[in-house]
Amino acid sequence: MTTFIIAAALIALFALALIARPFIFSRKQHDEVSMARLNARILRDEIATLERERDRGALTAAEFDAAREDIHRRLLEEGDTAAPVQRASRPWLTLGPVALMLPLLAVVLYLQLGTPAAVTGNPHAAAAPNGMPDINKMVESLAAKLEANPDNPTGWAMLGRSYKVMNRFADAAAAFERIGPALEQNADWLAEYADVLAMNAGGKLEGKPEALVKQALQVDPNNLLALMLAGSGAAGRHDYAAAVGYFERALPQVAPESEDARFLKDAIAQVKGQMGGAAPTAPAAAEPTAKAPEQAPAASQRSLALAIGIAPAMKAEASGKTLFVIARAPGERMPLAVVRRSADTLPATITLDDSASLNAQRPLSSVAKLEIEARISASGVAQAASGDLYGTANVADTSVSALALQIDQRRP
Repeated sequence: MTTFIIAAALIALFALALIARPFIFSRKQHDEVSMARLNARILRDEIATLERERDRGALTAAEFDAAREDIHRRLLEEGDTAAPVQRASRPWLTLGPVALMLPLLAVVLYLQLGTPAAVTGNPHAAAAPNGMPDINKMVESLAAKLEANPDNPTGWAMLGRSYKVMNRFADAAAAFERIGPALEQNADWLAEYADVLAMNAGGKLEGKPEALVKQALQVDPNNLLALMLAGSGAAGRHDYAAAVGYFERALPQVAPESEDARFLKDAIAQVKGQMGGAAPTAPAAAEPTAKAPEQAPAASQRSLALAIGIAPAMKAEASGKTLFVIARAPGERMPLAVVRRSADTLPATITLDDSASLNAQRPLSSVAKLEIEARISASGVAQAASGDLYGTANVADTSVSALALQIDQRRP
């Protein structure tokens, strides 16, 4: 605030200096004009006129001498009585009011047209905050408008996506339900609706989510989200050939070096491994799957209690985001089990067991050693992305039933 006032004052002084410069540095004018000099010049002109008249013969020599003597006498008389004429200048009468009015006008104009709150120590008054409270307000405003005018399929789809990003999956499902008949012909909306319903069911696609995925693929056989969901559903039903087909159809639609591409390659390798088939299509994914994971002595039910904390400096940043807890066999990228929660619950204790397994043929209890990752995702999807907050821990064998894990790293 003080810096702003000083800067404004200096600018005002500079403007005043520019205005005052002609008054201060102008060439000094003569203050007096001699009346005697003016009279003398006039009389000299009269004498010159008399001389011309004499030369033309209009005046005799006696008349000329008499007239000249009269002019000389008047010159002497007026020279004694002539008084100087004063010509005074008072620039401060103009400069003073200007010096007063310029700063006042500047203050008034700034208060009317400027942003005073920006220099009063309250930056939020000058710019709207961009945190989650404003997003909530915008989403609720959209919901209110749609309730007043429900015949807006695109609006309901937008609302469903917004709720999904905010992890409000039940509200997202309700929004997609309100789309109406237009939903049946839009593969993107059908796939997103299926994904939301699966999230509500703990990641399970059985039932309505799977039916929606099939419907989406009928509308658009190459819809990426629908293909990935269909592949996951087929793998869960142990229909490995169908799962590989879905994943391989999805693979050309993603960037070759993207996280989605790596996920799909790993998924294809894992499913082919379950089939006892050929090596994976990508050499980079072949090495992890070539390592046979250590098997537990018995496929008994397994439960692992994870005490998950978060670094204090990251707590505020995690607000409103999604927490994924992922268990993998060492050297593999395809998860064995995944649990999804709101990051707002941290710190928390989360239990991983066979019910969280993605493949019933290879449950969590079938692997002795585990790599555990707890990741906070801003996008709400399980695939890792730049900026995600995460922490990792390792499980040495099946005797471990409790583990502490701290989220204290950021993915570049």
